[in-house]
Amino acid sequence: MRNVIISGFILNLLVTLKAQNTSTDPVNTVDKTISNIIPPTPESFKFGTFGNIATGLFTGGTNIDIPITEFHGGSIKIPININYASNGIRVDELNGSVGLGWRFINAGVITRIIRDLPDEVNSTSTDTPNIDLLGYNDPTVVSYLKNCKKDNFDSELDIYTANFCGTSLSFYIERNGNIRLLNNNGYKITKQSDGFTITGTDGSVYSFFDNEKTRTTQTNSGMHREIYVNTTAWYLTKIVDTNNHQVNIEYYDQNFQSTIAQSQTMIYTKTAQQKYSNPSNDPNSVACSTYCNVNNYIITPDIGLISETNQITFGKQIKKIYDETSEINFEYEAQQDDFGLLKRVAKYHNNEIIEDFNLIYKKNAKNRIFLSSLNNIKNNSKYSFDYYSYESVPARLSFSRDKWGYFNDQSNSSLIPQIFTSAQSNLPQYINYSGANQEINTSTNYYGLLQKITYPTGGNTTLFYETPKIDTQYFVPESAYNNSEVMFTSTDDHTSVKTKSITIIPGASGYAHITAANDVKLDGGCYNSNLTTTQKQNTSVTVFDQTNTPQIIYKQSLTYGMVETGTGVTCLTGTSDDGYVYLQKDQPYKFELRAGWFCSIANATIFYPAGETPAHMETINKPVGGLRVSKTIDTSNSGDEITKLYKYNKLDGTPSIKVNRDPVFSEINNTISYCEGSQCSGPVLPIQYYSITSSNLNQYGSFEPDVCYDTVIEDLGQKGKIVHKFITDNDETGSINGSEILSAPRSNTAWNNGIEYLTQYYKDDTKVKEIEKIYFESPFSKFETFSLATRKKYELLIAFGGVGEFDNLDLVLYKNISRFTYLQSQKTTDYFNGTPVLTQTDYFYNNPSHYQLNKQKTTFPDGTINETNYQYAHEKGNQKLINANMIGIPLETEVKKNLNTVSKTETKYDNPLNLLPSSVVSTDLQNTQTTEITYDQYDSKGNLQQYTTKDGISTTIIWGYNQTQPIAKIENVKIAAIQQPIIDALVNASNTDAAAGSNNDETNLLTAFNNFKNTLPGYQITTYSYDPLIGVRSITPPSGIRENYIYDSAGRLQKIVDVNGQIIKEMKYNYKQ
Repeated sequence: MRNVIISGFILNLLVTLKAQNTSTDPVNTVDKTISNIIPPTPESFKFGTFGNIATGLFTGGTNIDIPITEFHGGSIKIPININYASNGIRVDELNGSVGLGWRFINAGVITRIIRDLPDEVNSTSTDTPNIDLLGYNDPTVVSYLKNCKKDNFDSELDIYTANFCGTSLSFYIERNGNIRLLNNNGYKITKQSDGFTITGTDGSVYSFFDNEKTRTTQTNSGMHREIYVNTTAWYLTKIVDTNNHQVNIEYYDQNFQSTIAQSQTMIYTKTAQQKYSNPSNDPNSVACSTYCNVNNYIITPDIGLISETNQITFGKQIKKIYDETSEINFEYEAQQDDFGLLKRVAKYHNNEIIEDFNLIYKKNAKNRIFLSSLNNIKNNSKYSFDYYSYESVPARLSFSRDKWGYFNDQSNSSLIPQIFTSAQSNLPQYINYSGANQEINTSTNYYGLLQKITYPTGGNTTLFYETPKIDTQYFVPESAYNNSEVMFTSTDDHTSVKTKSITIIPGASGYAHITAANDVKLDGGCYNSNLTTTQKQNTSVTVFDQTNTPQIIYKQSLTYGMVETGTGVTCLTGTSDDGYVYLQKDQPYKFELRAGWFCSIANATIFYPAGETPAHMETINKPVGGLRVSKTIDTSNSGDEITKLYKYNKLDGTPSIKVNRDPVFSEINNTISYCEGSQCSGPVLPIQYYSITSSNLNQYGSFEPDVCYDTVIEDLGQKGKIVHKFITDNDETGSINGSEILSAPRSNTAWNNGIEYLTQYYKDDTKVKEIEKIYFESPFSKFETFSLATRKKYELLIAFGGVGEFDNLDLVLYKNISRFTYLQSQKTTDYFNGTPVLTQTDYFYNNPSHYQLNKQKTTFPDGTINETNYQYAHEKGNQKLINANMIGIPLETEVKKNLNTVSKTETKYDNPLNLLPSSVVSTDLQNTQTTEITYDQYDSKGNLQQYTTKDGISTTIIWGYNQTQPIAKIENVKIAAIQQPIIDALVNASNTDAAAGSNNDETNLLTAFNNFKNTLPGYQITTYSYDPLIGVRSITPPSGIRENYIYDSAGRLQKIVDVNGQIIKEMKYNYKQ
């Protein structure tokens, strides 16, 4: 059974139901309404989800990458960059390590979102059964639900997200320890006691063993539970490639405490409820010595205390990345309640600084921090960043926010939003209260967003934003209902169903409002009857037209008008409900009231239009949360401008916006009142009340963006336009028993959400090109694991047994789905004078043993078919490579044209002592195999030292600079024929040159090259020198005519000159639009 601990960007809230002597009374504190979700720290969450959440055109937000540097060792590459992806700065957003709106992408991290309890807290938890299939009476289900009532039982699987070296993965761990990737790609993940290892499909092993922990507490929450210190992130500590080259990563400890969020709640009853008084003794009653009086129970609206979610973070920040010769160091400036601000990134080789970057920030009066510039100290260049009205961004936790969390400049005194207007006074949950103004303010919601980037070349990009809007239908009630009808019927202890109907002929077309309620009959034969304690009594109202067709019933949404709910208004014991039905003027409608179950009292009131101004729908163009990019202007360093407009509509002008999750702040809650020990009054009375929270209950449980677009037009002016079309799908809500848990996770069914499936190019409104992509979900690699979100509404003080045993639980059964999806085909259509010319490429993944491409077939407009077939370790039966997870490397490639083989090559890995290629074999058109090249010898770091071609000629390669660079190539000689002291002299000279640093005097090394050539007369020898981490410095071919490579201060190749200083080739670098 869940406890509530919310941290990170997720707010916490709501109503706890505390057991007292005779009832479980609602109180205004924070506790059990929101599902227990514990994300990692906001900093690691931003890094961990990079690449896993759709951004850019699909969401209308920015998605800007600024590269800083890259660590390169062996076959390992670790990019270091910063990324700006934002649809607006939320009031509660933390500064983070690189300022608001930015995220720092470095080595790697696995983050975890804890659902319910951490997976490892209760390792004895059993698999969640498929309740939809088995039913609630199945013994396995009953046993499982009994466990769910326990506070220490975990009924949900945590979700893990990994981001490292340009790779993004998400996965979950089944109860048996099996790890399932949400989107399979062949990566192998192993869980160990203190971390994870991930093996890529090239055999590289990534180790994550430095963990980050958080401890979360709440003030004014009314919670009584154990507080856990939870591990929510594991940082990448080591990478080893298949050549045994190892790169290590170290981290600083960053421990701090911060207030992650604040929240409030308000509860109330709309109508008087019934509640038992304390048990009393009646000496005059023989049958009922103990009884409880029934009293009216009213909760008046009262905004509760502010609850703070405080988090102690035992965090990590990257300190350095290093191998034997190189390292990148990271330095920070401490922040009081957040991770340190990244101040410097310095890259070294053999203790000499190669690259050096400083990050400069600006801070407003409210301690909101923004990245001002990224400076390259070595070449005196920089990126500069400007922001919209950053000085006016309010302090964290300010009450001046809209419903979506963005700044609205309102002087609010509480966090509870004002969600009702006077026009909504007919809603069943309407209440008059003084709440916060959380309407969107388009004059301030963009404050703090990135405005301009100025590049090192002097060019810049300016970004413009707009608030998205959506056409919204609002229900406008009739100004006065002139007619109404009241209906009543009931059953007794011998009758289980009774109906009553009336016919209404409205005087005007419009919506009729139906309110229905149900109570338990306690007199007559129902007096002291067990039938009154079953809570099965129910009321329903159905409306039929003159053809006896049931009419659609609608609910009025607080935000988006009328929502279809079915064909009836229904409610259970002690509750009420309402709905709307559309009536045509002067047409007869039969309203049928039904009382269900024994001892049931059903009543209903129908308000229907009689005037000429009936209830109706109005359409309003309503702003929604966040910002989207509306225009960019790219300006070159010479002043030339390129303007792009972004239009979020279809070609016919229809808006393409989709709101995935409207903010929801109101919820219906249920509890009960007990009469303990009574033999004649019923044991329970239901109590229904409403709650309004400051937390958006609809923001949890899914990684979908709040707002997205199925079509975005990129208008390039006179250059034409590009139309981007995206798939917009939604994760499915799980099956519900009891009341809906709005904050419960959803099944991850929308695997294709955000995929761009169609791109169209236009010139002067004429289509010139179209690219269509079709993606496919493989049915053979799909696994579903169930989780059960639970919420205990109140404690059961009476052991019912059997029926009603789980009535105090709200349940949502959802799926965690592991699948394999891939690009199935791509159609490229070019239009020449209106005539379409189609090129189609189909992709085949035929082997269920792996997730690699087996065949690619391209059909050209003239009918020519090119086909490439790939075979991997599984097809070749290479168990050595399979064991090393080197399953993504094509071992055999066959190219066909019109079904005829053009070429066929196979790379063999026959050496049992290593994981390196041993030879390449080709097959000609007569199916004759020839060994094209044999890889004879490697050094200890996997560098190729000797190879022999098919004609028997061997080539030797000498590696220097501490075995990182080839320094000599000797043709037609085996390495064994060269005396080792001759090789050592050349290698030692290169190592000495490496230690001397960049732009050093190469005289000694060049002398060593000459000596080496003189000791091997008659051989074709090419020598190479380097500035490590920059590039080749000189190449001397067998002719002896040396080429020298000159670089600028940014490490870019500037020119190539001969031995006499004459320029052979010169490079020019200009700003590119």
